[in-house]
Amino acid sequence: MNFTSVNPFTETHINEYTPITHNECESLLVESKQAFLDWSTQSIYQRIVPIYAITTILDQRINEIAHLISLEMGKPISEAKAEVEKCILLSN
Repeated sequence: MNFTSVNPFTETHINEYTPITHNECESLLVESKQAFLDWSTQSIYQRIVPIYAITTILDQRINEIAHLISLEMGKPISEAKAEVEKCILLSN
């Protein structure tokens, strides 16, 4: 059984997704825990580098990301763009 993504405002079909298996989920949980443990040993200065990289990507792709938010959540594009801008602001 696939999951269907639907725009809640227009009820337009966006895409279908195949759920992951139990084993895939377990594997992702193990990987996530290890990533958290690795991240938690890094200094604040080491953590800043990937956070700024994400901020740069968000800033470069703000319109694309806002469009996706609008499609998936039914938000007006202005609110979606403000949401991305808020993420950028909070990461600086």
